[in-house]
Amino acid sequence: MEAKINKLIGRCYELLFFVTPLLMYHKTSELFEFNKILFIYTITFCVGALWVYKMIATGKFILKRTPFDLFLGFFLSAQVLSFLFSIDKHTSFYGYYGRFNGGLLSTFCYIILFYGFVTHIDNFGHSAAVFIQKLLKLSIFSSTIVMLWGLTGKLGHDLTCFIFTGSLNNACWTTQFNPVERMFSTIGQPNWLGAYLAVCFFFGLYFFLKERKPMYTAYLVLTFASILFTRSRSALLSVVGLSLILGGAFFYAYKNEKKPLKKRISLLVVLFAVSVLLFKTGIPTIDSFITSAKPAEKVAVATQAGTESFEIRKIVWDGALKLGIKHPVLGTGPETFAYAYYFTRPLKHNVTSEWDFIYNRAHNEFLNYFATTGVIGFTTYIVLIGFTYFFALKYLYKRKTHDYTSVLVGLLLVAYATIHITNFFGFSTTTISLFFFLIPAFIVVLIRGEANVVEISFTELQKKRAQFVSLLLLLFGAVFVTSYLLADINYATGDNYQKIQEYDKARIYLERALSLRREPVYQDKISGVYANLAFENSYDTSAQNDETNKQTTELIHLSEKNSDQALASSPYNVMYWKTRAKNLYLFYQVTQNVDYFNLADKAVDAAQALAPTDPKIFYTRAVFYLARYENEEGKNKESARSLLNDRGLKSINRAIEFKNDYRDAYYVRGLILKKLGRTGEAHAVFEYMLKKFGPDDDVKRELGGTL
Repeated sequence: MEAKINKLIGRCYELLFFVTPLLMYHKTSELFEFNKILFIYTITFCVGALWVYKMIATGKFILKRTPFDLFLGFFLSAQVLSFLFSIDKHTSFYGYYGRFNGGLLSTFCYIILFYGFVTHIDNFGHSAAVFIQKLLKLSIFSSTIVMLWGLTGKLGHDLTCFIFTGSLNNACWTTQFNPVERMFSTIGQPNWLGAYLAVCFFFGLYFFLKERKPMYTAYLVLTFASILFTRSRSALLSVVGLSLILGGAFFYAYKNEKKPLKKRISLLVVLFAVSVLLFKTGIPTIDSFITSAKPAEKVAVATQAGTESFEIRKIVWDGALKLGIKHPVLGTGPETFAYAYYFTRPLKHNVTSEWDFIYNRAHNEFLNYFATTGVIGFTTYIVLIGFTYFFALKYLYKRKTHDYTSVLVGLLLVAYATIHITNFFGFSTTTISLFFFLIPAFIVVLIRGEANVVEISFTELQKKRAQFVSLLLLLFGAVFVTSYLLADINYATGDNYQKIQEYDKARIYLERALSLRREPVYQDKISGVYANLAFENSYDTSAQNDETNKQTTELIHLSEKNSDQALASSPYNVMYWKTRAKNLYLFYQVTQNVDYFNLADKAVDAAQALAPTDPKIFYTRAVFYLARYENEEGKNKESARSLLNDRGLKSINRAIEFKNDYRDAYYVRGLILKKLGRTGEAHAVFEYMLKKFGPDDDVKRELGGTL
């Protein structure tokens, strides 16, 4: 029985490394990361349940001690403390909805997988080194599938589109995700794929050095070319930079031997150089030395791309640094950056092409930890990384011979180093987090061999209880993952209906999602759906009766209830306050009750307090007051006019002050000035818009009305 359990645990790790990078599903709200994290949860529950069952079978509590215990303990403790003082505990535990990885739950999973591996590896039926090499080969095989899959998109015939839509083309992707320009395959985004392939590159390099088979030469060339296709600068930097350092160390260590291997490495370098010549790097300063690009082409690329990505990153880094300084001890809580960034979001972010994007990460893992977990979390993260390097380098320094165990440890460490280079310009995804926690597990097993085992014997009664716990854990895991998946599928369907304003259908699916899982994201979304249904009911004059009025009142109640629940869970989520403001304004339009308008105005105040540099909030307030003026113009004109001037005009002026190329804000400013009778100023605004933004039929029509 024990041998079977060990074999099953080993199979779990094999599946983890092979299947995780390949998983995606088009019916979930997020195509890539959500499905991968659910699979990681599933494997963790399986490993945990099998581990508990094994302890029952042997009658002992089994846990192997490692040199990492203290550092992992400090790291986990810091995450727990930050969670306890988080501005949004739900997000800090489960992760930001849309990215999922990085919450306290996922951290628990990775640490369980770390200890599950080091505790059981000696019982997987192979030596530790052999099983680790098996996992690395599975990663190589899986990454090969990922790359070949991605190449179909690069060639304009994406298999993802074929499987999910039946069309063998790239039509299923938006212009923002064009695999012809930047390959991303099953991983999700070009930079994520680049980071994943950078790690796998050095796995392949180990077998290239050890087994000397042409297939590994081909694999390394394919991996390098695929990194070029991602146009990920950080991935390219990590592979090229670390390869140069590694190459120098290798030629120094083997300067008097292994000439055939040196020839093979030289051939590999030539093949890499040819790849660069053929496919370019995507970095203009480097590519200009390879070929001369036409100026018109450069302009076109710059226009399409918008603000240069590194310039945006620097702005986000500035906000993240200020956020960490503002919350220095424990930060704002794991995974809360998407909301907390608004607290310190620099004004200059408004002049970028991504000014209205939600940044759920700092695009620098180190700053992200500083901002969300403070000095304590950041320090434990750095110390954990530092100890991994110290532990491996100490071993390599003491080795007198260059056997393949030391080569494997060295290349695992180099693969680990790529994570920190790519994370400096990005953040950890599920596949990268797996490598972050399990590469140190590989290293400690290879270096330490047999580890100290903590064993505590169970009584017969304790065995029975433990057996129940094992079964309960497996059942809970199955229910948790299945309900989470089904809830998200219903949420995604409801969200899609909401986007095309089919609110009746959206309501059905969102209510199903909430019946499966109480999630603030679902509650916020359905509150908006209920509000819009109430608005539609009130304007359906053909069906106005006591029953429809009752339905409208009930819809308003349901909207308020769900909005209250979402904000109770996430009071610092500016997106939820924006939803609340829009809902309340719809209630005002439905009921003509000015109290709802005043509450909507207060919700805008709350959003403004959380995001003081967001021009959209000021724009929203101005639109509210403009609409109120139009609604009350014939009833209480002077009062409405005064409010429009004092609140509406000032708000729209502030929006333009914060973003001087905000087309919609200029348009609303012109409309407000026109309503206030300041036609000359309105005319000047519309004239300016035509000069600044180009031809616009709406502006021309309004301009005619100011003459």
